[in-house]
Amino acid sequence: EGKDKVWDATIDVILGEVYMSIDSISKGRNLFKSAMDLNGSEDPYIPYRIGFSNLYILEDYNEAIKYFSKALELEKDETYYRERSYAYSYLATEDKNKYYQAIIDITKAIDINPENGDHYIVRGDYRNSLGISGACDDWLKAIDLEWNTERVINSLVENCGYSKEDFYSNTDWYNLAYGEYEKGNHEEAISYFNKSILLPGVDYNDYKYRAYSYFELERYEEAINDFKKVIELEPEFTGFHFRIAEALIELNQYKEAIIEFDKEDDILLSYLYTDDTRKEFDIEYIQNSSYYIHEISQTRDVIYEKKDISLEERLKFLEITQNALISALSDPEDDNTLYSIGLNTLNFIEISEDKFTSIIKINEVIELIDDLNHMDNYVIKGYMFERRGDVKIEIGDKNGACNDYQLSLELFAEYENKEEEYNRVKELISENCN
Repeated sequence: EGKDKVWDATIDVILGEVYMSIDSISKGRNLFKSAMDLNGSEDPYIPYRIGFSNLYILEDYNEAIKYFSKALELEKDETYYRERSYAYSYLATEDKNKYYQAIIDITKAIDINPENGDHYIVRGDYRNSLGISGACDDWLKAIDLEWNTERVINSLVENCGYSKEDFYSNTDWYNLAYGEYEKGNHEEAISYFNKSILLPGVDYNDYKYRAYSYFELERYEEAINDFKKVIELEPEFTGFHFRIAEALIELNQYKEAIIEFDKEDDILLSYLYTDDTRKEFDIEYIQNSSYYIHEISQTRDVIYEKKDISLEERLKFLEITQNALISALSDPEDDNTLYSIGLNTLNFIEISEDKFTSIIKINEVIELIDDLNHMDNYVIKGYMFERRGDVKIEIGDKNGACNDYQLSLELFAEYENKEEEYNRVKELISENCN
């Protein structure tokens, strides 16, 4: 029978809330009274629900306090204390002393559940409104409990002498750092990564991109330390021994560079292919990683030179890279892959002893550009003509060289940002063609 009464009381409360929501206040109040008569002293949730409606629908704060108090007589619940504290705080707009009662209630909620950061935020707000000490400590406690909402941070900034940056998370600093990294502002990126790395949530990405920034600023030893940290955090990732080798080469520490590069040489080469048979190039990977592939090829050649690998073997791996890059070039606007092809060609002819083969390699790139027929690629053609001119000078074909230099000069003249290249070729013409 008692359960039936509670159930009937609950139905009356629900109906009362419905009538309240459609402004049938008197019907709602009658149903609330009926619910209380039925409930007697059994279920504290009945008076709590009625108090809730008085607080938020009717905005009758004194009536809300009366019902919350009845709920608390039946059960000392943190939610009941908190809601009653809200009712007192609304009354405090006219009688500031009501904040003291609000503080007492929210403190009792904290005593019941000290891990609820929202309680500390509320108490901080009450203390701040009353002008008494402790508000900042409460808001900071909420932050410690990871209730670092924008509202509590704004309260600390506006009232406690903090800045928003004092409460940035690892993600906040990382996003700032990565944004600066993307813009090429490496000093700024490092300063932000220095902050993100100190906070919970730090992972290999913080170290990876700080390492790249160090590398760009030629701070190679610091880059090496960060790349090692990446390997420590994510040992299954590949490519970072290669990055260490790159940095060691810049430091002229070739013995150590060889050791690092040899840890990944075959793995890095295997990424060019779709599977272990190495019969089919992985076009999508090559297109997305063309410049990285060129970097690996260039570093491999430096390592192989220091290891006294034969010229034939060195050229063989440059040829593999060239074939991979050419296989992936299908879009005329894919200037990254074409640029990498051009750079790889320059590497090839730099070490090749066969000048006629070098000319053939350059011709292949020029024909490739002509087939693509895309104006943005013609600057690469300018480099090819210039370098072909250099090779022709070496084999004694002065007239052919001067013709190539002139073609290169005309192409560089089309680009506003190629003034340095234009002047360099102009000087070559002055030295060799007059």
